[in-house]
Amino acid sequence: MNLTELLHLEMEPIGIFFGNTTAPCDLVPTSEAHNCLVPLLMAAGKGKTVAMDEASCSCPGGGVGCCFGDGFTRGNPNIHIMLSQGMGDKAPPGMPIHMKDGERFYCTPELAMKWRNAMPYSDKGYPRTIFAPLSKWGDIGTPDLVYTFANPDQLSALVILLGSHNGRAINTLAPFGAACHSIVFAAEQMDKEDPMAIMGLFDISQRRPALKNLLSLTMPYPLWEGINQDLDKSCLTTHSWKEIEPRLELVSDQKGRGFRLCLFLPECAIIQKTTSEKTMHGTIFLQTDRLTLRQHVLQDAPVLHRSFGLDEAMFQYADWNPYATEEMALETMGRFLASYPDSRFYGWAIEHQGQLIGTVGAYDYAPNHSTIEVGLSIFRSHWGQGFAAEALSPVLAYLTGPERIRRVNAWCAADNIGSRRVMEKCGMVFTRSEPHGLTVHGRSYDKLHFSYEETT
Repeated sequence: MNLTELLHLEMEPIGIFFGNTTAPCDLVPTSEAHNCLVPLLMAAGKGKTVAMDEASCSCPGGGVGCCFGDGFTRGNPNIHIMLSQGMGDKAPPGMPIHMKDGERFYCTPELAMKWRNAMPYSDKGYPRTIFAPLSKWGDIGTPDLVYTFANPDQLSALVILLGSHNGRAINTLAPFGAACHSIVFAAEQMDKEDPMAIMGLFDISQRRPALKNLLSLTMPYPLWEGINQDLDKSCLTTHSWKEIEPRLELVSDQKGRGFRLCLFLPECAIIQKTTSEKTMHGTIFLQTDRLTLRQHVLQDAPVLHRSFGLDEAMFQYADWNPYATEEMALETMGRFLASYPDSRFYGWAIEHQGQLIGTVGAYDYAPNHSTIEVGLSIFRSHWGQGFAAEALSPVLAYLTGPERIRRVNAWCAADNIGSRRVMEKCGMVFTRSEPHGLTVHGRSYDKLHFSYEETT
């Protein structure tokens, strides 16, 4: 067995290839979206090859992590304020709470600036960086770094393996940084005589539910090559590891506690069920073959205004338009951001190849009846490509699976044939027709009701 199998890793190790401009990629984010690197790394861990250049790395901290130099100076020169005590009363209306109150990683802006100035910014000027799963390294070459998502058991074994051939006690460093900054810290180790591996994902603002039990370990490729040697003599063959393995195998045996997403399966994410007491998880990261469902960011507001708010076809059968003006779109995004800490709030942005193409959400949760209502919109520029059903399917599975909501309801105007077909394709069942139940722009429509209940 190889190291990945012995460790029972949930995601494949990810090779990071600096400067690669030729490898074919499955996901190429655009510069128009706010591209957080963590979901893209998770996509790579689930089998997708991802490309990133400086233009598409629109997150300033991500630019630092991806070794595109000092992204803070270029894109967020006041990062030290956000990382300390925030803008306080000086924050403009609608500003997200993390900007107003600060992340409070440091007690003062001066201390946060000290951290910022000490960052090992890369000056390599790489034209592009590739993130590829282990299964695709043979087609690309030898990576510069290897990034691994690991739980505490797996991380313990990896730390031991890093010292198994050199006898040193300290082979791993744990610097604080944004969720992706272990990459730039590991890149700094590449040219050292005795390189170290870098632990990461300590930024609590990025500890999304999908990362609940995971940290990261990033290392120069020679270290990865070394820990794959003499596995038959390693700690992974001992009685101690054999006692740990059963709880790692629970994931694949579908007996795990909580929930787990199996990403990049055809049409929808398949979600492991839970038998533990009911716990709500809110808007988690979801992935399908082609789509990323993520939490909204403030930068979504202008896109929603242009592609939804100004297009009459988008609200032909709805009597609401929360993106009609730039101010309304910004206010709506502000409400979303303020609601994400609520474990019963569900509001996703739908991305295709790094581009925002729609929204999907669930609302009016009724705990006494265990029901909720779902709604979805795909921008007209992306109609007719199957995106609506591909986005709705994992949401239905998530709400009735890990969230353990008994029934998901939805409705559409009788004339809205497209929406009706989407709901039927996703397994929603027509329950009743409400004559003249919907009036939009002075016109009356029959209102068709659908529901979805998990049957397996």
